[in-house]
This record gives sequence, structure tokens and C-alpha cells, in this order.
Amino acid sequence: MDGKELYSWPGAENFEEKPIGDIVGFGTLSGGDFADHAQGIFVASLGAIRFAGEETLQGRPALRYDYTVSLFQSNYVVQDRGGQATVAYSGSFWADAETHELIRLERRVDDIPPHLEISQILTQVDYASFEIGETQLRLPEKAWMVTSFRSGAENSNRVLFSNCREFKAESELSFGDPVPSASLRMRLEEFTMPAAVSLPLRLETPIDSETSKVGDEIRARISGAVKKGDELIAPKGAVVFGRIRRLERYTEPRAYFILGIEFSELQYGPKRARFRARLEHVAPLEGAVNRFGEDQTRIVSSRTLFGLSGVQKTSIQTDTNAPLPGTAEFYLQGNGFHFKAGLAMIWKTEEIAAASESQAASER
Repeated sequence: MDGKELYSWPGAENFEEKPIGDIVGFGTLSGGDFADHAQGIFVASLGAIRFAGEETLQGRPALRYDYTVSLFQSNYVVQDRGGQATVAYSGSFWADAETHELIRLERRVDDIPPHLEISQILTQVDYASFEIGETQLRLPEKAWMVTSFRSGAENSNRVLFSNCREFKAESELSFGDPVPSASLRMRLEEFTMPAAVSLPLRLETPIDSETSKVGDEIRARISGAVKKGDELIAPKGAVVFGRIRRLERYTEPRAYFILGIEFSELQYGPKRARFRARLEHVAPLEGAVNRFGEDQTRIVSSRTLFGLSGVQKTSIQTDTNAPLPGTAEFYLQGNGFHFKAGLAMIWKTEEIAAASESQAASER
């Protein structure tokens, strides 16, 4: 939309306008693979293109073209913990020898400044024909991105594009009395959550290392009415919605998982609020540790809060980057873990600030 990519979690009500790094937050991310890269080569003519001969690709004759995009022309930005830099890149694309339809588009980034941890990026996008509404379009079908680091590590992302469909809107001009539609009658009333308010939550969605995945929606329910002075902030039973933001499995120095969760919305009756908070207390978790090599969490304090006996304040740390604002991370030792429904937690609200910068490779 307006030259920008929009993203959302599966099942979300609408698309987000913030960068993908502020939605996912961890790991190797990229933007622009769906449209910006192809637009830069074929529409904006950023690169110098030359014919490289005929090849067989995906079992059919294809025409190969190579291209290079200089640093002066490039709008490709590579970003990691070491900073960011605009880089030159090169690549190839293949077209069907008979129909001239695009089959594949590749991009290689080799000349990356040494202050960045990333040493090389290879992106490959395969194209196919899709029927959207009544129109036949040539769109990405799958993408593959390999990121190499100076440490010798390598990350690989594979993306499948599916269920593409048409979005459209209709308007109607009427000179009679307005009749409220069902959607307007059901519209939620937005309100702002004050900062520094503690909310007792009980998890409703089990989280399991075998079945859960990044992006899964989770929900919790407030287990006691929350007030600030005489003002009711949220009644008992209000629902808090969130997502699994991070789920990684490691084997060194021993088997463990890193789980990141975020709650982002509170809703009760016709009211809804954006929700940003940090985890302050959690009931004891089997396998949770506060640093590598320790077998148990360090209990900083233990007390009864909001009628939730056994809810303990813990210090759970990892050797990774600090979690994004509004998220909580757990370091869970063992070959698996399971958070049962009913897990008691205390989250304390924070002010909702501007979105933070993320680590990503993107095209602007």
C-alpha cells in the first residue's frame, strides 16, 4: 500500500503498518522480497542487465539474464547488531523461453562492510501464475534466503506464499436517514491502559514445545478486578490476547529452549485497549533456569499477590539479546516443556512508546 509492505500474524483482524522487525522481533528477517526487489529491477531499472544465455530451469527451457546494482543506485539496507549499511548487489533472473514469464529472481550480496556481522546474503524467489479475483497474475510462490555470518554460522529462511486473494471495498451514497450497520453496532470502544498497573493473569492457552510455534495466538484471563484508585481498569474475567514471539531450541551447552511471549490487547465487553506490559511474577516453572548451568530459578521474593498463592518473582536471564518491550522470555532447560492452562502470572503495564528499531535486511 502506497509503496509499503504490510504484514500481520495469521488470523489477525488487520494488517500492521509497522516494520516486520517490530512484529516478529527475533532472528533473520527480510522485507521487499514480495514486490520491491522485482520492482527495482524491472520497473525502476536500478540495475545493468545483460543476456547470459539459455538454460533449463524447472524442466523447461529458460532465458537467463544477469544484473548488477551499484552502491550508488542501491536501496538495499543490511542491518544487524553491528549497525546498518546500504550495499550493492547482483543477481540473475530467468524467464520462460516461450512465454517470457518470470520463473525465478535471485539476488546476491557479497560486499558487506566489515563492521557488520553478516558476510553474505543469497535470496531466491520462484514465481507462478495465480488467479486473483478475475485476473491472472504472476506472483511469488516461494522464497529462500540464506544469511552467512563472519562467525561461520548460517541462517536459512524458507517462505511459501499461499491463499492470495483480492481485497476490495464498496461505497454507497444514500440521502435517507443513516441506518447503523451491524458492524458499527458491534464496534469496540477503544481506551488507553494507564502505566504502572499490575494485572494478575492466568494463562488460558497451553504452550507446548512439541505443538506450539511462533505466531500462535495465546490468551490469558484477568483473575481479579484491577483498579487504580477508585477507577476500574479491568474487571475479573477480562481477556488479554497475545502471541508467541520466539521459540527456539538449542543443544549447547545442554538441551534448552528459549520462549518469548507477548500480550498486546485487553478486551472486555465492548471495550478494548492496547496492552504493553512486562512480566514481573510467574508461578514456578519446571525446567526454568536463570542462567546456563543452573538447575533452578533464583527466587527473589515469594508472596501472595491478588489472592494468587505461590506466585513468585523470579530472575530469568539468558545470554541472548534483551527481549523487545512488552515481551517476556523464558529459558527452559530440558528436551521439552509444557505451560499448562491456569499458569499464574503478574504483568505490569508500561507506557506505549514509538516502535523500536529492529534487526533486519530490508529494501527501502
